[in-house]
Order: sequence, then structure tokens, then C-alpha cells
Amino acid sequence: MVSPARRVSRLCRSPNLALAAFVAASHAFGGLLFLARRGEFGLPLGWSAQFLALLAVSLGLSLAAVLSPRGSVRAVSSLVLAFLCYLLLGFPLPVSSGIQLVLGLPLMIESAALLRKPASFLAGLGIVASTVLVKRADLAWGRPVEQAAPEQLALFAFVLLLVFAVSLSLWELEASRRRALGEIERLDRAIGRLSDINAAFQDALVSADEDFSLLERNRITREIHDIIGYALTNQQMMLEAAFLLTDEKEERLRELLGMARATVADGLRDARRALYELRQGEAAHEDLGFGVLVKVARNFQSVTGVQVTVDFTNARGEIPRGAWLTLYRLVQESMINSFRHGDAKNIAITLREDKEALYVNVRDDGRGAANVIEGIGLKGMRERAEALGGELRAGNASDGFLVSARLPKDQGRREDRESD
Repeated sequence: MVSPARRVSRLCRSPNLALAAFVAASHAFGGLLFLARRGEFGLPLGWSAQFLALLAVSLGLSLAAVLSPRGSVRAVSSLVLAFLCYLLLGFPLPVSSGIQLVLGLPLMIESAALLRKPASFLAGLGIVASTVLVKRADLAWGRPVEQAAPEQLALFAFVLLLVFAVSLSLWELEASRRRALGEIERLDRAIGRLSDINAAFQDALVSADEDFSLLERNRITREIHDIIGYALTNQQMMLEAAFLLTDEKEERLRELLGMARATVADGLRDARRALYELRQGEAAHEDLGFGVLVKVARNFQSVTGVQVTVDFTNARGEIPRGAWLTLYRLVQESMINSFRHGDAKNIAITLREDKEALYVNVRDDGRGAANVIEGIGLKGMRERAEALGGELRAGNASDGFLVSARLPKDQGRREDRESD
């Protein structure tokens, strides 16, 4: 929420507000000049009131143009009407009075500030040409007027054009400054989005770690079920057979066998129930790796607006547990670098595998890099890949930047054997 004090501060720094103040000051100074020298112009007595009324209308139109959005219909129409008022105000006055120059300067600055190219050029030239042509008239309102010398008209036109050129240059600098500030704000928003993406990545990785633990627990329950379940079932069957072979007279032996049979049956039932409870939720995580990767890509796309495609080609998901974390980190860091440094609009993630390794490519359509300097992120990706016995390459591609990695499957099989 922007505070009122900050809004006032922004308004005071606005170039449009400064231009509005200059326009008001110019009209006020022009009015004072006219009142001080009106006796020299030989105009009718009633013209003074008309001049001041027309000056007030010109001021209102100029302020309306300045306070309107640049290039809008209101700004253009107000500027055109202000120009007509300017011609009417200056038509009966000699160039030597200086009033036309005082009123023409803000008009030239407004043309440079409020109109877009090439309309601003045409407006500036049109104002100068119209003024020069009007000043070549012999009569104004039926009275003779002082003819301006050619050098006076040339100087007058030169001053107006010089002010127009300087104003146009300054306004272009101001526009560049505003674009730079807009870019800074965009980068600030991008940093905020990246923070959100990073938090989403962390959540996904925490979820992945939990799911890996669940998969390991399910593997253990399978082993226990296969070993204990087989042994207890065999014991139950043998006790059942022994119970049938005993003589009915051997009551104590039959009693013991019955108790043993019941105990084994209860233990087998309890063991199966406990293992079933441990294995709950296994089916929901059978596609753990691919599901998390697609979720990460969708979150990144929704937050940044960068289009992300994921193509698994021939990858079937038979990826070692030890390689998944490295894969997630590699994709995460590559997408963030494409967005932050490459200004990419599209990112393509491709996975494929053969009997020995998993291959991953992250390609973007950004601007690439003249010299690839490995920072913490890229070094971290390389170290993770090499820790698994793999390798990583990063560099410019034909249409952007490419990060590719090879993650061997042997490492995952060794980890499985060690955990067994």
C-alpha cells in the first residue's frame, strides 16, 4: 500500500507537473508583458479583455494537454486548440514584443513531450512555419501591423526549433529513465517470483525425500512379508499336519499343538496387518519421479510466464533413487538461470535413457552467454553429477543455451545393493 506522503513525493517529481508549472508561468508572464506594452501596439481598447480571455482559454487547454496521457486523443485535441489560440493571440502583435516567443516556448515543449514520433516532428515544424507565415501579414483585424524583418523571423524560428530539439532530447532521456525504472520493477517482481519458485522447489524436494523414505519402507515390508510370511505359513501347515497325525488319546500333545497352531495363526495375521498398515499409500507414489518433475515445471511456468515443455521420450521412470535429487536440482537451477540471465521465453526439458545412463537436456531460447562463467549454481550441478559418476556440459546452443547431463544407472544399483 503506497502511503499518501509517498504519492505526493512521486507527483512532485513528475515531469508533467514541472511542465504544467512552466506553462502556467509562461502564460502569466505573457499576460504581464501584454499589459505593460499594450499601448504600443495600437490595438482597440476592447482587445485587452479579449486577449486576456483568450490567454486564459489557452492556459486551460495547455494544462489539459499536459495532464493527459501521452498520445491520447484528449492530449492531441487540447494541444491543437491551444495552438489555434496561440495563433490568434500573436497575430496582431509584432515579433519584437517577445510575447509570441514567451507563449511559443511551452507550446514547442508540449509538442515534444505529448506527441509520439513522427507526429511530434511534424507538430514542431508546423508551429514554426505557421507562425512565420502569419507574421508576414500586413493587416491584423483591419489595422496595419509592424512587418518583421527576415532576420527577426529567422531568429524567432531558430529559437523555437532549438527549444523543441532540446525538449525532445530531454524527454527521450526521461522516457529512457522511466523504462529503466520499469525494468528494475520487473526484475524486482521476477526476484519475488523466483523466491516463490525456489520455495515451491524446496517443497517438492521435501515431498520427494518423504516419498523416497516411503518407498524404502515399502521395500522393507515386502522383504519381511516374503520371509516371515513364508516361514510362518509353513509352520502353520506343519502344525496342522502334526495335529491330524496325533492320537486322540494324547490329549496333552494335541492341546500343545493346538495352542502352537493358534499362536502361529495369530502371529501371521498380526504381522500381515502391521505390514499392510506400513504399506498404505504405496500405489499413490508409483510415478513419483515423473510426477514431481512435471509439477515443478508447471509451477515454474505459472509463476514466470515462461513456456516449459517436458518430453520423457523413451524414459520409463526406472531411474535410481540417488539420481532423482541430482535431476531435480539440475532442472531447477537451469530453469532459474534461463529466466534470470537468458531472458528466455521458452524452455524445453528432454529426458532419455539407455541401459547404462539417464540423459537430460535443458534448452532455452534466451540470449546465451559470450563467456560461460561457472557460478555457485552451475558448479553445484556439476559436482552433483560427478558425485554419481556422471558428467555435465553447459554452453551456447544455436538458438539459446543448453545444459546437458549424463547420470549413470550403476550408481543407483550400487546404492540399492548397499541398502539391501
